[in-house]
Amino acid sequence: MVPMETDKEYRHPKKRLRSDSIPKPGNSERPRGSWWCLDCHSAPSAGCMDDHDLRRPRVALRSGFRRLMKRGGLAGLDDGLQEMQDSAVLTALRMLSGPVHCKMSLQVEGREQAENSPDKLVVALTASRRTDAEPTHEQREPQPEQEFDERIDELDLGGSGALRRSPSYAALAPYADLPDLALALRRVRRRGVRRITGLDCSRDPAWSLELLRSAAATVEELQVMDPLEEHLAVVHAMPRLRRLKVESLDILRALDVQLPALAQPSSLQWLNVHGLSRASTQSLLRAHAASLDELWLLVGVGTGVTGVDDDGPFQYRPEWPGCRDLDAFLEQCGLRLSRLVLNRECPRGCRDCPAQAEAARRVLPGCTVECASCDRRDWEPECF
Repeated sequence: MVPMETDKEYRHPKKRLRSDSIPKPGNSERPRGSWWCLDCHSAPSAGCMDDHDLRRPRVALRSGFRRLMKRGGLAGLDDGLQEMQDSAVLTALRMLSGPVHCKMSLQVEGREQAENSPDKLVVALTASRRTDAEPTHEQREPQPEQEFDERIDELDLGGSGALRRSPSYAALAPYADLPDLALALRRVRRRGVRRITGLDCSRDPAWSLELLRSAAATVEELQVMDPLEEHLAVVHAMPRLRRLKVESLDILRALDVQLPALAQPSSLQWLNVHGLSRASTQSLLRAHAASLDELWLLVGVGTGVTGVDDDGPFQYRPEWPGCRDLDAFLEQCGLRLSRLVLNRECPRGCRDCPAQAEAARRVLPGCTVECASCDRRDWEPECF
């Protein structure tokens, strides 16, 4: 697990000022001409159009220099900025965004002065109109020993069940206990991340969505709680995702969205789904049926009968996650599981549980079907 550093506060992207000349939000096409995304530190993609801060390259570069130089020092660079080609401006922006490693030396009257600041080098190259020079072969060579080339192994956001059940949890500000949200995003965009745990989308929906988008290409294991439709759509299409736990703790407001078929084959092998609506759950299972091997599903018997929990009698709800037709529900998903674990709201199970499990076995030949309560699988170590 990689510790996060402290830098500055993350701001809601929709509260940022946008240029009046930027194409209107909602346009899925890339903006025409040369632009620079201040959020992604790169040329913008179609996904940058709605919420990201887009600027013309010269405006973005001048803004970057303004942060580096004292007031009045920027005037000497104006000529160089105006005469630079767009490609040279973009090169300077990429160098400012880093990561860049450099070493330069200056000889004056026989004395040598060394400097290893990438920012100062970019300023010097811009002033001398040298950012359009062809990179050397050595600059193109990868440097595997550098930290930014290594994928982050785990990003733990602390949204564990123990924390969520604590009395003070509801009073927490949006991810206020994390040191620097903007820094976390930059590191994930630059390096990627293998595993994310404890991501509670309800605490900061905008930042959570940005994190999921930034990690989408590299993440393999993910625990996400209380997602909105936008969050679930990103998770649904992650190309390398192998293990996923998705849960909505407020079942009365369970997310109800139909997920589309995937554009490419699914990689998901292990899934724990808890508290999504019946329609959302079924569309998720259908989309990943070809690859899914093990499923942990929160489901009740749906008969309205009484069970027993630690506090006494427990009334099963007939509505979802109650499910009187679990066999038909599973058969419609086209699953080819090797293991199905039925999670229960009541920890002690009920008399109708064996019949429901047997019905599931009939439509899933060769699959081991267990009840987390009756078979005591609720204490079995899980992925998360």
